[in-house]
Order: sequence, then C-alpha cells, then structure tokens
Amino acid sequence: MGKMTKRGLCLVLVCVVSACGDFDTESGAARTGGLEGADTSRTSGDVTPPSLCDEVQDWQPEAAAFEDEMLRLINEHRTNGSSCGGPTHPLQAAPALKCAARLHSRDMNERDFYQHINPDGDGPRERMEAVGYDLGPWGENIFKEPTSAQEAMDGFMESPSHCSNIMSPEFSAVGIGVHGTTWTQSFSN
Repeated sequence: MGKMTKRGLCLVLVCVVSACGDFDTESGAARTGGLEGADTSRTSGDVTPPSLCDEVQDWQPEAAAFEDEMLRLINEHRTNGSSCGGPTHPLQAAPALKCAARLHSRDMNERDFYQHINPDGDGPRERMEAVGYDLGPWGENIFKEPTSAQEAMDGFMESPSHCSNIMSPEFSAVGIGVHGTTWTQSFSN
C-alpha cells in the first residue's frame, strides 16, 4: 500500500476519513478536503501544547536542525512554485504541530510501524487535536529512510500527493518531526 520512489524509498499511502475530507486510495498522503464549510477562524497553533509535548521539547540537535532545514526548503518551494502548485504564501512553524509530528515519527520508530494510522487507531487528526491544535483542514506527509532534509524534500516533491500537501494554499502552518530516518510533516491552517 505504498509508492516506491526511484531510490527505493517508500512513501506510504493512508488517507483519513474526516468531517471535511474523503478517503482517496490513490493520493499517497493523508489529507482532508478543502476549506468549504470549514471554520477558518481557528487558532494558528499559538496554543500551549499539553504536557505530552514536554517529552519532545529537548530534541536531538541534529534532528532539530533537519526540521529547521525542512521548513526552509518547504517555504522555498512554496515561494517559487512547483509542478504541483504555487507559488503561494510561506508556512509558519506551529509548536503544537511540531509536537504532533515529533511524537508520530518517534512512535513509528519505537513501535516499528510506518503508517498514518498508529496501532491504537489514532490518525493525524487525533494526534494534532491531542496536542491542543484546533484543526481546520489538515494534511500529513510521512517518509522513512532519508538521511537529509534535501533527500526527504526531493522524495516528497516527486510524489504528486505529498507535493500537493506541501504546496496547498489551504495550509498556513506546519510542524516537522524527525526521529532517526523517519520524517513527519503535519499541516493545518
């Protein structure tokens, strides 16, 4: 249930049914539907994350540097445009989304799974809400095995559905979590 890139890295396909989205088995990235009918007055992630985020505040310096570089690369693509969209506004880092992304990347490594839905049945929406993020439309990209932000970004941009999440003008905030060679990007507005 995945798509192999030219380098043999797998971009997993799992989409989540939500109040404002569909389950598209061909997309390759988890994502809800458009803004139509969504509450766009929601917070932008400037909420204080709950205590479960305390455990991922002190993060490996190399992983945190990869996350910062990934945000720079995302905004470079959004500013310049790509084959799947744009140009569009840059994304702002949201601490709560970063927490959700870090927790998911770490969980995938520790429990040895690689999906948007964890073994407990929680998906991106549940993770983002659990850390205090008031969601509107959301998306999530995951990638396992890249050893640099550039390699991960190249893989995401080569996949139309992952690229679509990165370039979506619906999103204004992102959280990036890197644990080992597992990368999670959590998007919302």
